[in-house]
Amino acid sequence: MVWEKVITSYGQVYLMVNNGFGWSGEISLINSNGAFDDITPALAQLVNGTIVLVWSRGAPGSGGCFQGNTYSLYTESYTNGKWSSPTILTQGPGDDISPAITRLQDGRMMLAWTRCTSTNGRGDVYYKLYSGIWGAENLLVGSGTNEEKLPGITQTADGRVWVVYSANTASGNVNQLWDVIWNGTGWTNPAVFTNPTADDDWASMAQDRNLTIWVFWARDLANGTVSGQPTFQYDLFYKNSTDNGQTWSPEQTIAPNINSDDKQPFVMQAANKKLWMVYSSNQRLGNPFRTFNLYLVTSEIIKVHDVSVVSVLPPPMTSKFSRIGDTVNMTVTVADPGDFAESPRLNCYANTTRIYVATIPLTAGQTNTVRIPWNTTGTMAGMYLFRATFATVAGEFLTSNNSFNNTTPFPLSFHGDVNRHGRVDITDLSTVAAHFGSALGSVSYTNIADLNHDNKIDIVDLAIVGIDFGKVLVIHDLAILSITRPSITPRFGELIKVNATISNLGGFTESSQATLSLNSTIVATVPVTITQGQTLTITFSWNSTGQVPGRYTMSIVISPVAGEVVTSNNSLNSTLTITFRGDVNRDLKVDISDMALVAGHFGAIHGTPAYLAAADLNHDGVIDITDMAIVGADFGKTIT
Repeated sequence: MVWEKVITSYGQVYLMVNNGFGWSGEISLINSNGAFDDITPALAQLVNGTIVLVWSRGAPGSGGCFQGNTYSLYTESYTNGKWSSPTILTQGPGDDISPAITRLQDGRMMLAWTRCTSTNGRGDVYYKLYSGIWGAENLLVGSGTNEEKLPGITQTADGRVWVVYSANTASGNVNQLWDVIWNGTGWTNPAVFTNPTADDDWASMAQDRNLTIWVFWARDLANGTVSGQPTFQYDLFYKNSTDNGQTWSPEQTIAPNINSDDKQPFVMQAANKKLWMVYSSNQRLGNPFRTFNLYLVTSEIIKVHDVSVVSVLPPPMTSKFSRIGDTVNMTVTVADPGDFAESPRLNCYANTTRIYVATIPLTAGQTNTVRIPWNTTGTMAGMYLFRATFATVAGEFLTSNNSFNNTTPFPLSFHGDVNRHGRVDITDLSTVAAHFGSALGSVSYTNIADLNHDNKIDIVDLAIVGIDFGKVLVIHDLAILSITRPSITPRFGELIKVNATISNLGGFTESSQATLSLNSTIVATVPVTITQGQTLTITFSWNSTGQVPGRYTMSIVISPVAGEVVTSNNSLNSTLTITFRGDVNRDLKVDISDMALVAGHFGAIHGTPAYLAAADLNHDGVIDITDMAIVGADFGKTIT
């Protein structure tokens, strides 16, 4: 945890560390001894463990929004037990302050901050991305007249990135909270998140273990008068959403203290299964000088149903190949990271063939390793990928960890490959011939030549080698491994994008074509060139105007190449739902709530605060009678 501590007239950045058992002492992390004003720090951790710190540094200067100092963003990182030196991150016109940072699911980081100039209403919100190096800065929200400031940022489990910020857009220049959302292809238009009669500031957002989204902020409320003058105090408020932000709970206050300011909340889902919320307060209890201190409140343990396939290991591989007829063992590690005992059904696959199914009892917090036997009799020689999947248990929301694909191909050689070297040739024939006529217990008997396991080496074993003679394990084999559907239900007429992961399990570079079909009708094709052993992701993109709203069986097929024998893994099915053009909120029905969304933003033009992109159904930049007519044409329709 990092925070700003004001020493006399300048800020320093302090650090405390919680190791799961308790907090360290306060550590002075950034201290320029008054040469700079170091304020508003933010932290995030990369996948490799590196911790990145970003803060605002004020240096003597003018031309910004704050007298005496000009503020820029700085950064440094912690890796291998050592902090790097500070480096400048932004140096735009005016002042850059109030950074907020989050790590994205793809390993990158996204940073949002406030830029204040004399010509932008004293605040616009900017952002930039980190993917090994910092990218270019981009304007996220800026009206030129209103003050947009104090962003909070997080990415939710569905992949969307939320930025909630404060803007003085309410009556009387009162600060409201607004949000903008990255939906995978672009940012939504700003939408009002709170509509208060007093200032709302310092929004912080997190998603908990059961996928509930929480937003905390501070509201400046009247608390009486002193000598006839009104007085105010900041109280903390929050609301949450259990349906990915489609609807929100009523606003609620938390930990109000009389005649004190509670502000600058920061909320996170902690590793101990609780929500942690840290805030600054000058509350009276134990604080006679009314200084601002940091306080921590935590939720109860947020209990969830959750089962996970942690890893899948193929059978051990050596220079001696396994061959058809062997029983080999894959190893699957499973866990119950949730809070309830579960008995999920485990399915294991070699390529697309299910080779094992069983119920695996797990207690809360338990990790278990299961050995999965696979009798390869009756299968085909080739390269195999192993996958294990848990069926969803009752009440489980997070299912992304229910499946694990091992990406290491496992070679299975031919039944007649006596010497297990990936081909059937004269050496295999010689081995059977050398032991021909022997039986179990005799000196000349060897089990490697007893291919049908009948305890004798005879004409049957010789025939098995003969059938496979000349075969080599290098194969042609293309496979569809997975399908990723759009994160948001597409509407009729919209551009739809679907990703598919393709692997070349064979030994040759292949060129083919992948097709995507809805209810057996091809809607998109993608050419594919893929080298041996390569796995890649392709994207299908098409306009859905030709599809009737409804639920579809979606099939992706990669055409077999010349010489490809194993084609059962060349296709994969999923489902896709396309909703009505007039379904503004994408809930698979067109009703009064959709009409209300259009009516509530009627007359709004693109670029204005009241504009809602979701309600501009014909994408002409204005919400008008045409959009209302689109809702009207679909009114009452439902997808069941």
